[in-house]
Amino acid sequence: MKSRMFTLLLISFLFFGVFSNILIDICSAEDKNYNISIIDVSYEFVKTVGSGTQIFEYFNINVILRNFGSAGSEDITIELVDEDNLIPLTKTYEFAAGESKTFIYDDYVISGTGDHPITINFYPTNNSVEKTQYNSGSRALVVNKEVSSGENSTPSFEFITLLVAIAAILLFRKKIKR
Repeated sequence: MKSRMFTLLLISFLFFGVFSNILIDICSAEDKNYNISIIDVSYEFVKTVGSGTQIFEYFNINVILRNFGSAGSEDITIELVDEDNLIPLTKTYEFAAGESKTFIYDDYVISGTGDHPITINFYPTNNSVEKTQYNSGSRALVVNKEVSSGENSTPSFEFITLLVAIAAILLFRKKIKR
């Protein structure tokens, strides 16, 4: 009788343990039904200050993150890290479901000239929250004053296209009048 009761008790504990574990996993998935991703990163060269061995370049850096999930997130920290700055620049934000947010880092200063590798990280602000592919990630960016964002297009190309379009319209109208 005691062994039968012990077996039933053991089966009950096992069943309860498995069932409660499944229930906890389902509830956790519903609580954390968000997916934060970096959508776009761009930069613009602002200015160079100094000369000789004391040169500093300033950039405006824009980082766009989006929550692709159906639930809001906890606080997310967004940080910029480069090899010169010992303390990264950070911002925190709590994303609503489906929300996109642009984080602007104006006059981000970097020592020296040439290519500057920057790492953009995002992760839960609360250290007790587990980092997953849905709430953390990173992206590398190399900024350079010579190849600044927005300067990759041909200069005045839009103006030349406009002039050609106006000339074509005038020629077309002239042929119609004859």
